[in-house]
Amino acid sequence: CGSCVNCRNIFGLNFPGLHLIVPIPTHKNLGEAIDLTNDFLDQKRQEPYKRLTSATNLSIPILLAREVKTMLSRKGTAGVTRVVLFYQMEKMLPSSADALLKLIEEPPPDTVIVLTAERPEELDPRGRRPRRRPGVPAPRELEGETGHEVAERLQEAALAAARDPRAEA
Repeated sequence: CGSCVNCRNIFGLNFPGLHLIVPIPTHKNLGEAIDLTNDFLDQKRQEPYKRLTSATNLSIPILLAREVKTMLSRKGTAGVTRVVLFYQMEKMLPSSADALLKLIEEPPPDTVIVLTAERPEELDPRGRRPRRRPGVPAPRELEGETGHEVAERLQEAALAAARDPRAEA
C-alpha cells in the first residue's frame, strides 16, 4: 500500500529482519564498514531505483561475511522472517564467498537469502550454482517506472516463482 507502518519501514530500509550487504570501499575495521554501508543505504533511501557506483574499488569483504554468519547464527525474532540481500554479489571477494557458501546453500529457519548481480557472468563459479530464480526484471528494465509500478512487477515475479518451485537459474 505504501502508506502503512510496515510499507514505510520497508521503503525506508528499516524493517526488522532486513539486512542489506553491499560492496564498500576498503576500510580499517567493522565500525568503518558499518559507516560505509550506512552511507550507501542513505543514498538508496533518497533514490531507491538508481544504480549506485563509486570511483573506488568496491568489494564485499570477509569481515562483513563473517558478521552475517554471526548475526544469522543467533535466534531471530519470533514471527519475523529475516531477509539478507547481497547487492552486487559479483563484487564479493572469493574468501567471503567461501565463508558464506554453506549458509547460502542451507539458510537458517525463517531466513531468506537473496543474491543480486549486475553481471552474473563475473560471479565466482561457486555463486553460479542453480538456484530458484524468480524472473526479477533488471534495473535497466524498470527505468522510468514509478515506485508503485516497480513494486507490482517485483510482487508478480515473486508470486510466479512461488507457483513454480522448479524454477532455476
